[in-house]
Amino acid sequence: MKSGKIWRHVILRLRIHNAKAINATTSRTAGFIGAMGDEWFNGSSSREADKRAQNSWKISRGLFVADEGSDWDKVWQVFSRHTWQQPMTELGYRYTNFTNNMASIDVEYFRGATVISSPYCEGKGALSIGGFIHLPPSDFNLDYDNEKLLHEYGHFLQTRDWGLFTLPSSFTSLMNTIPNEGDTHRKLWVEQDANARTMSYFESAMTTTQIYNFETGDYKNQQYYDNRYIRWWYLLAPDPFFITYYNVNNNPR
Repeated sequence: MKSGKIWRHVILRLRIHNAKAINATTSRTAGFIGAMGDEWFNGSSSREADKRAQNSWKISRGLFVADEGSDWDKVWQVFSRHTWQQPMTELGYRYTNFTNNMASIDVEYFRGATVISSPYCEGKGALSIGGFIHLPPSDFNLDYDNEKLLHEYGHFLQTRDWGLFTLPSSFTSLMNTIPNEGDTHRKLWVEQDANARTMSYFESAMTTTQIYNFETGDYKNQQYYDNRYIRWWYLLAPDPFFITYYNVNNNPR
């Protein structure tokens, strides 16, 4: 590589690094100021300001956290998050920082995903955007017993597989929650597909009891192990990428 190209490559890397650093620092400052404002007006502790500042760094670190696997697999997960999955990653990152700036949250990691305990989810369900999973504080247990966590991780798996093409279907799923609740929303094909993916992905790590509880709990009576097939009415739906989704487990029970 010629010296000119080398320097252009180095300068580009520095610009990317500095942009990430500035963004993280800005988010940390905003979280600190937001919490200090809460302290001034609502009497919250100054410890909350420091907590939000630390959360902003944990949120940024989540951009580079990978799931289990070989070194090459981990590198690919992170690379994909900033290329193929970039639109969803950006949305999730910005929304999570916004939530941190506005409310008291906790941030942890689960199998490569950044998981947030968000008061905005309490009594309203959970949310997954580009590897950032928002759970109600009452459901903030990061293990295979948590049905909400596993379901939202399934949406993360959709993003890992289909990248920017998950934008339309994610919007469709979000809009579907407005007129529908409970089983009606859970029967939406993209919701069932998320469950099928998470069962295929985690089945070997889960106990028989955990699998049984998931399949007979809130997400019962769904097609976990049958191959997804193209339905004619997908072509009439507003999302042209519906036909790209399928169940990843080819071993029906």
